[in-house]
Amino acid sequence: MKIGVVREQADENRVAATPNSVQAILSLGYQVVIESGAGSLATFPDSAYAAVGATLGSKEEAWGCEIVLKVASPTVDEIAMLADNATIISLLTPSLRPDLL
Repeated sequence: MKIGVVREQADENRVAATPNSVQAILSLGYQVVIESGAGSLATFPDSAYAAVGATLGSKEEAWGCEIVLKVASPTVDEIAMLADNATIISLLTPSLRPDLL
């Protein structure tokens, strides 16, 4: 199973998975695709993810995974990029965006 870690919008400095947490996920037998630049605002370069064994990929590749990890609520355009039957793990803040649910 592939897990995608996507890049956040410019106003979000966090990333949904650090190199350490990606290493733990990989040890469980999952594949991890990191969108290029996903960790840059959180001071985690692509090379740190590659060093632990993650695959660096495009926006489309990360959003096309069976599970997608994201910090902030997804935008309408981001939701459209999810694969059929994908699971997104993110802060949804339903009280702020009830339409999102």
